[in-house]
Amino acid sequence: MIHLGVNEYVKIGTRIKQIRKEKGLKQKELAEILHYSPTVLANYENGFREPSQERIAEIASALDVTVAELFMCSPIKQLSDYSTDELMKELLRRWL
Repeated sequence: MIHLGVNEYVKIGTRIKQIRKEKGLKQKELAEILHYSPTVLANYENGFREPSQERIAEIASALDVTVAELFMCSPIKQLSDYSTDELMKELLRRWL
């Protein structure tokens, strides 16, 4: 069985970058808001590292979107009905 990480399945880094740009933020600006080093954010956006569940929630909050909006996956139920924990569990269930 091949294990797919978040980036392989939903390209979370690409979504972070896309939404950041839509919000008119530079990578350095978002990193400052999040209190992350710019390198950490760049690694997420470029798919070199995957953000933890906690970091995904922080990034979503900083971008003023829901976690579900970052994932843009087809829902079983309305994505906005998922808590962060429920969404992560559902996505992991689908990958494994």
